[in-house]
Amino acid sequence: MTTRMIRPVDEGLVRLADPSRWNWTTAAACGGEDIDLFFGADGERQPEREEREQYAKEICADCPIRTECLDYAISVPEKYGIWGGLNEEERDGERRRRMRHVNRESAKEQPKPAAKPKPKVARIDSTGTQRRLRALAVIGHGPNMIAARMTVGSKSMLGSLRDHRVRTVLPEVARQVADLYPILLETEPGPLSTQVIATACRHGWRGPEAWEGVDIDDPNAAPREVSVSETRQGQEAIEQARRLLAAAGISDVDIVAGQPAA
Repeated sequence: MTTRMIRPVDEGLVRLADPSRWNWTTAAACGGEDIDLFFGADGERQPEREEREQYAKEICADCPIRTECLDYAISVPEKYGIWGGLNEEERDGERRRRMRHVNRESAKEQPKPAAKPKPKVARIDSTGTQRRLRALAVIGHGPNMIAARMTVGSKSMLGSLRDHRVRTVLPEVARQVADLYPILLETEPGPLSTQVIATACRHGWRGPEAWEGVDIDDPNAAPREVSVSETRQGQEAIEQARRLLAAAGISDVDIVAGQPAA
């Protein structure tokens, strides 16, 4: 777990970190992530906390030093944040479980060999993945529909990637989102599309048209400026207007000439 300091153990007392005790943190999967993902902000609402913690725990699940991180947090003990894939309440429960286990076992019990750590999966820049998820949201495709078509990840993870400043993503998640992107551009959105589009409009996200001819994976690339008539919603509005005019007996030629049909 990436930290900036060891939190106070007693009121008014701050213990400084011994660098030799932190060598294991160099292999942490959370390296480079925003620390707010693991500690949250003051005044955070419960739904936001649950979503943030879910994504943080998914990062911890792939971490090769998850056991060391959790052991440290329980031994200090750390009172705040996500450590070793557990939040504050879960660590309290794990600490009590370990104490009961120690009381049951004899002092002569031989320690079990340590489990081999999982190999670290190198994470990649999430810029392209986030842009694709936001562009799909503009046309009504939300995390639920996208996650249902993927073999890795979850709707909460995709929601965090889309909505938050998450800098890295697992390569397989990025690949599957990139593969689905052109398919979903030609697919009708699901029943929750109105809510998804409203979220995209509220945040001012750019639609697929803004990324045409642009390297969407390049963090330095800027989206194109597009007119309303170039967007999918704009084209649909124009087509609907034409149908209404045609029903009233007014054609495009009549509008250009300024003389509607009698």
